[in-house]
Amino acid sequence: MSKESIAIIGMGCRFPQAPNLYEYWNKLCEGIDTIGQLPCERSAKVQSNERGGFLEQVDQFDAEFFGISAKEAIAIDPQHRLLLEVAWEALEDAGQIPGNLSGIDAGIFVGISSNDYYAIASQHQDVPDIKDSIGNDYGMSANRISYYFDFRGSSMGINASCASSLVAIDYACKSLRNGENSIALACGVNIILSPEVTARFANAGMLSPDGRCKSFDAQADGYVLVIVTGK
Repeated sequence: MSKESIAIIGMGCRFPQAPNLYEYWNKLCEGIDTIGQLPCERSAKVQSNERGGFLEQVDQFDAEFFGISAKEAIAIDPQHRLLLEVAWEALEDAGQIPGNLSGIDAGIFVGISSNDYYAIASQHQDVPDIKDSIGNDYGMSANRISYYFDFRGSSMGINASCASSLVAIDYACKSLRNGENSIALACGVNIILSPEVTARFANAGMLSPDGRCKSFDAQADGYVLVIVTGK
């Protein structure tokens, strides 16, 4: 196996108060804290004053740009929609023209471990629809990217709980070193839409009350839900 270095040629991101890579870098450099209080509609279901990171406008999506009908877009997990947007931005950041990449052996590796949108959508469906199953499947989070860009390399959604994104990067690197793919997109996404999910973690005492992760420290008192949707 080749041990040559792997070059990162492009990136894209969405974080609380940082809708792009430029804003994210500025927040890091300026030491700006983007963790805030739970919105009132969530705090009513959580029996403590928890904090988290809140991503805005996850309900917004330019379906027409990606050749998706408005009806189908509603059935697609916002995580999958977000991945399409950020994958496009990462390729732009890399100086790549998506149309020129059609048919190449580009691999897509997506770390994803939550899909509460399916349960939310099911509550408003009288008759089960195949679009709901396809739009919320873990594997489809990667397959949708491969299909849209016409990539012919590896395509997989990886659920390894909290290590999902890390494992996705590991798989992407191995695929490049093994010669399985000429380029690879290593992706990670985690949007928690349901207040009940936050409530379960908080009420079990698993979240840090002050919204600060203190990994490997004697004062560690829980973790933070860093990407939770706001409005």
